[in-house]
Amino acid sequence: MKRVLLLSVEGNKRNKTEKAYFQHFNDGDMEVRFVSGNETDPEMMMRRLIDAYEEYDLGAGDYAACLVDADFFPRRNSQLKKSDSLAKKFRQENLKLIVSAPSFEIWFI
Repeated sequence: MKRVLLLSVEGNKRNKTEKAYFQHFNDGDMEVRFVSGNETDPEMMMRRLIDAYEEYDLGAGDYAACLVDADFFPRRNSQLKKSDSLAKKFRQENLKLIVSAPSFEIWFI
Protein backbone atom coordinates (compact mmCIF):
# COMPACT_ATOMS: atom_id res chain seq x y z
CA MET A 1 0.00 0.00 0.00
CA LYS A 2 1.31 3.43 -0.93
CA ARG A 3 2.14 5.95 1.75
CA VAL A 4 0.65 9.41 1.30
CA LEU A 5 2.48 12.73 1.51
CA LEU A 6 -0.27 15.33 1.90
CA LEU A 7 0.86 18.92 1.38
CA SER A 8 -0.75 22.28 1.88
CA VAL A 9 1.14 24.89 -0.12
CA GLU A 10 0.49 28.53 -0.83
CA GLY A 11 -2.32 28.61 -3.36
CA ASN A 12 -1.63 31.89 -5.08
CA LYS A 13 -1.77 31.14 -8.82
CA ARG A 14 1.81 32.32 -9.30
CA ASN A 15 3.10 30.00 -6.55
CA LYS A 16 3.79 26.80 -8.43
CA THR A 17 7.31 26.05 -7.23
CA GLU A 18 6.34 23.75 -4.37
CA LYS A 19 4.01 21.65 -6.52
CA ALA A 20 6.61 21.33 -9.28
CA TYR A 21 9.25 20.27 -6.76
CA PHE A 22 7.22 17.70 -4.81
CA GLN A 23 5.61 16.07 -7.88
CA HIS A 24 8.96 14.32 -8.33
CA PHE A 25 8.45 12.36 -5.11
CA ASN A 26 5.57 10.35 -6.59
CA ASP A 27 6.85 6.81 -6.99
CA GLY A 28 5.89 3.21 -6.31
CA ASP A 29 5.89 3.69 -2.53
CA MET A 30 4.74 7.29 -2.17
CA GLU A 31 1.78 9.27 -3.47
CA VAL A 32 1.99 13.05 -3.20
CA ARG A 33 -1.34 14.82 -2.80
CA PHE A 34 -1.97 18.54 -2.55
CA VAL A 35 -4.69 20.20 -0.52
CA SER A 36 -6.92 22.29 -2.75
CA GLY A 37 -7.34 25.98 -2.09
CA ASN A 38 -5.96 29.38 -2.91
CA GLU A 39 -4.93 30.48 0.57
CA THR A 40 -1.63 32.15 1.36
CA ASP A 41 -2.48 32.71 5.03
CA PRO A 42 -0.74 30.01 7.15
CA GLU A 43 -3.67 29.61 9.53
CA MET A 44 -6.16 28.93 6.72
CA MET A 45 -3.67 26.64 5.00
CA MET A 46 -3.34 24.59 8.20
CA ARG A 47 -7.13 24.41 8.63
CA ARG A 48 -7.45 23.04 5.08
CA LEU A 49 -4.67 20.54 5.75
CA ILE A 50 -6.38 19.27 8.90
CA ASP A 51 -9.68 18.90 7.03
CA ALA A 52 -7.95 16.98 4.22
CA TYR A 53 -6.07 14.82 6.76
CA GLU A 54 -9.37 13.70 8.24
CA GLU A 55 -10.98 13.28 4.82
CA TYR A 56 -8.18 11.01 3.56
CA ASP A 57 -8.03 9.15 6.90
CA LEU A 58 -4.24 9.18 6.96
CA GLY A 59 -2.40 6.52 8.91
CA ALA A 60 0.90 6.05 10.74
CA GLY A 61 2.99 5.66 7.56
CA ASP A 62 1.56 8.80 5.98
CA TYR A 63 2.74 12.38 6.47
CA ALA A 64 1.02 15.76 6.21
CA ALA A 65 2.75 19.13 6.10
CA CYS A 66 1.81 22.75 5.68
CA LEU A 67 4.64 24.42 3.73
CA VAL A 68 4.80 28.16 4.30
CA ASP A 69 7.27 30.81 3.23
CA ALA A 70 8.32 33.03 6.14
CA ASP A 71 8.77 35.98 3.80
CA PHE A 72 9.49 39.33 5.38
CA PHE A 73 6.03 40.51 6.39
CA PRO A 74 5.72 41.69 10.03
CA ARG A 75 2.35 39.94 10.53
CA ARG A 76 3.72 36.63 9.28
CA ASN A 77 5.14 35.60 12.68
CA SER A 78 1.76 35.77 14.39
CA GLN A 79 0.16 33.86 11.50
CA LEU A 80 2.82 31.15 11.80
CA LYS A 81 2.27 30.86 15.56
CA LYS A 82 -1.48 30.41 15.04
CA SER A 83 -0.87 27.78 12.39
CA ASP A 84 1.57 25.90 14.62
CA SER A 85 -0.92 26.02 17.50
CA LEU A 86 -3.61 24.49 15.29
CA ALA A 87 -1.25 21.67 14.31
CA LYS A 88 -0.39 20.95 17.95
CA LYS A 89 -4.06 20.97 18.99
CA PHE A 90 -4.82 18.42 16.28
CA ARG A 91 -2.37 16.07 18.06
CA GLN A 92 -1.19 14.04 15.12
CA GLU A 93 2.53 13.35 15.17
CA ASN A 94 2.67 13.07 11.38
CA LEU A 95 1.14 16.53 10.75
CA LYS A 96 3.61 19.43 10.79
CA LEU A 97 4.13 23.07 9.92
CA ILE A 98 7.28 23.54 7.84
CA VAL A 99 8.53 27.08 7.40
CA SER A 100 10.90 28.12 4.62
CA ALA A 101 12.87 31.21 5.51
CA PRO A 102 12.90 33.39 3.57
CA SER A 103 11.11 31.36 0.86
CA PHE A 104 10.80 27.92 -0.70
CA GLU A 105 12.42 29.08 -3.93
CA ILE A 106 15.79 29.29 -2.12
CA TRP A 107 15.82 25.44 -2.07
CA PHE A 108 16.56 25.49 -5.78
CA ILE A 109 19.61 27.74 -5.51
